Amino acid sequence: MQPVRGTPRQVYSSLLAMLAVLATCYAPNAPLAVNCTGRRDTPWCRMSDAELAAAIAEAGGRVFIGFKDPGAAAGVDEQGRVLVSDSVVAAAKTWLRSLGVTIESDLPSEPAVVALMQVSLVRPIRHNPVVEYVEPIFPGTFHHEVWSGTHQMRDASNDGSRRLRTAPWGTRR
Repeated sequence: MQPVRGTPRQVYSSLLAMLAVLATCYAPNAPLAVNCTGRRDTPWCRMSDAELAAAIAEAGGRVFIGFKDPGAAAGVDEQGRVLVSDSVVAAAKTWLRSLGVTIESDLPSEPAVVALMQVSLVRPIRHNPVVEYVEPIFPGTFHHEVWSGTHQMRDASNDGSRRLRTAPWGTRR
């Protein structure tokens, strides 16, 4: 493989174009071709695109979207170390915005965002090689606040009480 050459803007533009091309290469309505065991053992991993789209519609389009380097298994290792490069995350966010996805919040200690998306975008987003996961956020189950520069994530339980949440997969603690 040859090294990437050019100005940072040219390299970034090339990476963004590559993401757009790769996002079109997916098997329609298929579950992800990943091992859904261990920390990936979520209901969303095994769902077809249509099933995940229905769950996201039920959640009002609000999702977690996690990023990874193309070809990598994950964006964060089992010890919580971020593995994905900043340039891939930045290009992925730009690509999501170009699709009309609203990024509500960056999760500061992991390569992921809280976003609002149209369900018609499930297939191209989910099958993009830099997207590790797309998971719906159901109303009342996730609250994200910024207090004095620190991020607090809270879950709401069925009884209405609130407790500090363990952040999505692999977050540094």
